[in-house]
Amino acid sequence: MKTPLTPIYRFPDDSPLRHITIKREDLSETGSHKFRYLKSQLEAFKKQGINRVVLSTTGNVGITASHYGKQLGIEVICFMSKKCDMARAAQVEREGGRLIISSRPKRFAQYVSRKYTIPLLRASREDESILGYRSLGEELLEQVPEADAIVNFATSGTSSIGLMKAYEGKKVPALHIAHLEEQGIVRGDELADLVKKSQGALHAVSQEEQVSAEKILAEYGLETSYEGVCSFAAALKIQDQSSSLVVVFSGKKWDSSDFIPKCRAETLEEVDQLNYDSISSNSTAAHSSV
Repeated sequence: MKTPLTPIYRFPDDSPLRHITIKREDLSETGSHKFRYLKSQLEAFKKQGINRVVLSTTGNVGITASHYGKQLGIEVICFMSKKCDMARAAQVEREGGRLIISSRPKRFAQYVSRKYTIPLLRASREDESILGYRSLGEELLEQVPEADAIVNFATSGTSSIGLMKAYEGKKVPALHIAHLEEQGIVRGDELADLVKKSQGALHAVSQEEQVSAEKILAEYGLETSYEGVCSFAAALKIQDQSSSLVVVFSGKKWDSSDFIPKCRAETLEEVDQLNYDSISSNSTAAHSSV
């Protein structure tokens, strides 16, 4: 197998956590595991002659898409909730994305896509993303072949579904999913079935559990996003059930920021005032093909 795209971390031999291995997707070139599929998706757009896309994001997709969009000459328009992490919002702009803060990011991204004929990047909802995440599972098979359990965070569930594809026809580790107590999972039914078949479980993580897990990680000099912290918190709950447990750190903790966004929009009129006519150049044919 080729060299893994991200490293692993093993706790010291004298640590009570020595049976836990961390997959450091947060150390990827874009700071999250989104790189495993977004670059290829944007390359496909470029081949179609598309030089502009729009999306809604909580941060990592926008950061990654902006990073590769800049490389490929594709403008990435990111609608992001005003409730999201502003450190991630700042990174979207650092990576060259066009950031718009709103209370209705999904609705407005869809509106701009339809009205101004700009392809809507659906990111993890696309089947190509599942194929991209298979490479994550392949690397785990190579780096931690003895793993009998994997813990991953889920918002859509796509990364977990994709990485488990690599284990088809092989001994399947128990899949454990961490998520926030109030949060739904986009591919919830499919993911729940996969978890059940692997004899894993879903774990809602409380704020108190996050704080405790973050403190333990800090003792070892480890810092990651809240998603990775939640996964580690879930791992602590089940660590006695496994002899070799892998925790996926899916995204980076970006530096705190007092960032002030350049663009905000709370109404359709304000969205239209952002002057999409002057930047929209994609053909209707190209748009309808995505």
